[in-house]
Amino acid sequence: MSRIAKGAVLATAGILTVLFLLPASPAAAHEGREVGDVVMNVGFGMEPAFAYQPNWVHLGLSDHDSGDPIGRGVNLQVEVFYGEESMTLDLEPAFGERGVYRATFVPSRPGDYSFRFFGTVGGQDLDEEFTSGPDTFSSANDPAEISFPAQDPSVAEIAERLEQETARLGESITELEQAIGADGGGEAQAPAEDEDEGSLAMIALIVGIVALLVGLVLGGLALRRARA
Repeated sequence: MSRIAKGAVLATAGILTVLFLLPASPAAAHEGREVGDVVMNVGFGMEPAFAYQPNWVHLGLSDHDSGDPIGRGVNLQVEVFYGEESMTLDLEPAFGERGVYRATFVPSRPGDYSFRFFGTVGGQDLDEEFTSGPDTFSSANDPAEISFPAQDPSVAEIAERLEQETARLGESITELEQAIGADGGGEAQAPAEDEDEGSLAMIALIVGIVALLVGLVLGGLALRRARA
């Protein structure tokens, strides 16, 4: 092989290596924004993000002019929004990553999340909001979309089903209590009252069994995720 051919092969290999490494950048799916003298880089710490899995708010700060990471004078908090729900978290410096700050939480529902950062950076007031989406950073995906070989129900789905069943059983108990009250009292009603008490005990037993089953399912899911 000639020197020219060898040079072409080496050059091609170098270009392919660079192209292969570029997508590995952790900020590739984050949103960048210039705010005064500060450049913000925002997203989920682990993307693509999935609901029910621990994750964190990622904030990278750098100087607009020099591009150097900002590791001092940062006093910020982040407010996490999901629909009408919100909570405020403290941002902590990421270990070993100067200019990177994070706040850990578990997105407990799939969908879009918004991060509002407020406070000061080097004496500059800052109040900026970022929302997940196709042009910004990853929304929280439903893990059922990639689950294999089985799509287990999520904790939210189990809780919703339990709430529905509990409400239904509660209505049945109320109807039974109203029926008992309508029957009146007295010694002549003793056999009927015994039957009603037996029905109430049966309903309570069913509620207990449902709660036990849900507890076992939730415990199994938590154990499996802890082992993953």
